[in-house]
Amino acid sequence: MRRGKYRAPVSGFIPHITQLKERYRTDREVTVDTKENRFFCQLCEGFTLIETLIVVAIMAVLSSMLLTYNNSSSSRIGLYAEQATVAGALDRAKSLALEKWKGSAASACAFGVHFSKADGSYFLYQSVPRSSPPNPCSDPDRSYVSGDVIVQQLKLSGSVEFLVVPDNVYFVPPYLTTHGTGSISLRTKGKTDTASISVSAGGAVTIN
Repeated sequence: MRRGKYRAPVSGFIPHITQLKERYRTDREVTVDTKENRFFCQLCEGFTLIETLIVVAIMAVLSSMLLTYNNSSSSRIGLYAEQATVAGALDRAKSLALEKWKGSAASACAFGVHFSKADGSYFLYQSVPRSSPPNPCSDPDRSYVSGDVIVQQLKLSGSVEFLVVPDNVYFVPPYLTTHGTGSISLRTKGKTDTASISVSAGGAVTIN
């Protein structure tokens, strides 16, 4: 008997392949027609006019909130900067009074800061002797008067004003006797933001 290669019958194989192709095509059509795929296909087509307008409106609201927050933060920073400058002037007046007691400013009886609430200006001044020797500094009132030496002139920025402020705060050596004690308040113009500085009877200057 002659031996040869085995050949499978073809009659039943071709219909089987045809059935597989039909099943693949049917399954593919069902998969594409699902709800998820229809949703993603709609996204591919773009946004409607109403959806675009809603997104633009939300972005406008968020932008306005951000601008308001930035403006408020800027005004507070300016207020706190002026507060620190005023406190620095008071500390410098106190330091100069201490130096006077050490002999570096023999012609000074006191050092202080004079405030003008009307225009927001203030200046550091040196109170000169007003009496004859041997007690040229016998006058206890060392508020600023014409003839005193202006050491440094300062002014608040246009957006900040004095809310509560004494006319003068001055320090008299050798014990740094302090006059004009109390609170100095500053405020941002047109807003409710405030800042204050306290001056104690012992000469302590505190930012609140």
